[in-house]
Order: sequence, then structure tokens, then C-alpha cells
Amino acid sequence: MAGHIKIYLLLLIPFLLFGQSVQAETLHTVHDMDELNQLFEDSANRMQSTISVRLAKSLNGQDLRRVLSNSLCFNHIRGYSYNKHGRNDYSLLLKYMDSTRMLAAFRNPELESRLSADEAQALEVARKRIKRCVNKGMSDLEAVKALHDDLVSRVHYDKESGPECTTMMLKNSGVCDAYARCMYLMLNMLNIPCHIMVGRGRGEAHAWNLVELEPGKWYHIDATWNDPVSEKGDQMLRHTYFCLSDAEISKDHKWNRKQFPGTPKTEAFYFQKYGLYFDSYEDFWSEAQKSYEKGDSSYCAYLKCYGSKSKFTKSFQSYCKSGGRIGVLGWSAPRGKRKGPVVLSFNNKSGKHPSSDIPDPESDDILPTEKEPSWLESDIWKGIADSIDMDAMVKQGSRMLLKGINEAEKAAADFEKAEGGLQEKGKAVFEGLLKRVRE
Repeated sequence: MAGHIKIYLLLLIPFLLFGQSVQAETLHTVHDMDELNQLFEDSANRMQSTISVRLAKSLNGQDLRRVLSNSLCFNHIRGYSYNKHGRNDYSLLLKYMDSTRMLAAFRNPELESRLSADEAQALEVARKRIKRCVNKGMSDLEAVKALHDDLVSRVHYDKESGPECTTMMLKNSGVCDAYARCMYLMLNMLNIPCHIMVGRGRGEAHAWNLVELEPGKWYHIDATWNDPVSEKGDQMLRHTYFCLSDAEISKDHKWNRKQFPGTPKTEAFYFQKYGLYFDSYEDFWSEAQKSYEKGDSSYCAYLKCYGSKSKFTKSFQSYCKSGGRIGVLGWSAPRGKRKGPVVLSFNNKSGKHPSSDIPDPESDDILPTEKEPSWLESDIWKGIADSIDMDAMVKQGSRMLLKGINEAEKAAADFEKAEGGLQEKGKAVFEGLLKRVRE
């Protein structure tokens, strides 16, 4: 019997040692935030849903939560949970986005067997779209535009379809998160760096993309808001939110800027690159005429000379009187400014003779916003939203404090004019309070 036990132990030892080596390999010691971010990036590329982490003394659980609530994690992680073991050891369970799973399988075919049937089919659709839209020799800008235009022309916004990239690839419908994830998937398949931005658009939860078109030069692209439905129910393709700078898109988008690279300050980058930037109404209408005669359904260009709705309308009537013939079905004005992108939709399918009458501009209300998107349930979003809202609260608080100080100084000036024996005493008390407020 003792001999049998000895043999059993000898056979068991290698398995015990193997188990210890596996455990040692899967326990990742990280020393700073960069290493922690890289760990999640590498784990996403391997579709590794369980991770064991040992934090160095310089890090703690709060740092771990901060990274998991980072906007960049929204590229990959839909949700997470973790348990603490001992002083600084953690075991994490990560739930990845379908776009992350598909990208990992594209980069490593050995992982394709781990995709669901729908994910595998959606990945194949993405491959075919890229092959059809992107030609050899295209610049990154041309490739991004081709995929963007194909996506916007093919799909439609539908809140009921949800945020999944898979659903949008297979059923051509989804919400802003799905638009952003389709762009993220296809651009990264082309090795064009792309992030999923998550923040607020006109106050509501929103998602879009940040794309690197040249080394170190990033631009914002909001495919969802480039795919509005007109007031008449027509689908519209436009480039109003294509390749914008931080300054341009921040007019109606908010995000945590500390977590993403900044953009160049170039105005209307896309429109200038494609010869769609005009400081003359005559040139604008001349090019719009060519687009109309080609049979295009719409035309989008940047009007630096826009000025106002009245100026725009008069310029169209003047163009028609001089012999121009463009059937304008509808149009959208720049976003409340004196310059910016203008979108024309044409009625060249009606067969009617174009007139000099032009309708009122489309309302900005046609842009889809998500008041209660399902992806708000993500723990990551909650952390991101808190950081965005806190930034806004700090700025608002600073403005209120400055206003209060200005009003207090005005009150002090008024008080100096007052009569009575308490003037000097009251002024001294007031100056003491003012000093405390400023501190």
C-alpha cells in the first residue's frame, strides 16, 4: 500500500508544479497606470475575460477602478466585476464588446472559434464592406470617408435595435453606439487607429469616434449625426460631423478631454481637403449645380460666407435669376453660426422644373439623441458620466463664484457711498468675508 501511495505522489507532483506555473503566469504584477491600461488592451486582444492582478505598492483599488472607468476602456469593455484577495491582489471578470471580440478574431484567426454565429457572420460582412469600399492606394482619409459613407448610406438609426455592432452589420440598424463600434471595427481592421468616444451630445448620452488620419493628428467623426432623417422622412448623407477639431465638435459634444489626444486646430479640415470650402456664394452654387446635374441626392459644403438665413435665400434667388437651375428639396443651415457646413437635398427625381423658391431650413431636431440608451447601464459609462458632469460642475461653480465676487465688489462700491456711522465698520466686515470667499 505504501508503495502505491509513493507512486501516486510521484505522478501527482508534476501536475501540482504545472498548476503553480500556470497560476504564476496568469498573475500580472503592474507598477503604474500605464501598465494597467496596457494589461487591459492586451487582454482584450486575447479575449481573456478573467485576469488576476497584483498591484504594486504605489497603486490601490481606487486606481484599478479609475482605469476600468476610463473612457478608453469603453473601446473594449461592456461591464466588469472584481474580487479582492489579500492586500493588493484582485481577480477580475470582464465582459467584452462584440466589436472587440470580432477585432481580436480578425487579428488572430485562432480566436474565431470563440465568436458566436452572429459575430462570425458580422465579421465576414465587415471584411466584404472593406474589400468593396477601399481600393489599394487610397489615403487613410479616403478610406475612412469611403467606409463612413457606405455605413451611413446603408444603415438607419433605430433605438429599438440597440447598441451592438453585430446587429448593425447584419440588420443595418442601431443606435449611436452601434455606429461608433462599426467604424471602430472596420478602421482598426485597416490599421487606422480609432477610439470610441463616449460623452454627451446636446446634453444626452452619446457615442462617436476619434480617428488618427496622419501620425499624431486625430479628428472627430460622428457617423450617427451624419445620418439624420429629414423632416420629410428622407435619409440624408452629410459630412457636417466628419473630421472635426476639438473646438468645432465641442459646440454640442462633451467628453473627458484628459483621456484622449487633442486635435489640430484646422478649420473645416475635410471640406478644405475636398474643395468644398467656399468664401463666395457664386462658387458654392456653381458647384452645387454640378452635383445636381450629376443626379446626386444631396450636396454638403462649408460656407464661410453664409452670414444668415436671409443672405442664403437671397443668394439662391439671385443665382436662379442669372440662369441657375437647381431643384432644392430641403437644406440645413450651420449650427446657429454665421459660417459652417450647409447641406442641400435635391428633388431631381420629381421631374418638375426647378424654381427659385427655397424651403425653410431643416430643424436641428432631426438629429437623434438617446435619452435612455441601454448602454447607460454599463458601470464604465457611469464612471465616465460622473467625470464629465464633475468637470461641468467645476466650471459652473467657478463661474458662479466669479459672479458672486463681482456682485460683492459692486455692493462694496455702493456701500462706500452710503451715509451713517456704520459705514467703516460694515466695510471692514465685508472685506473680511470677501477675503475668505476668494481663498
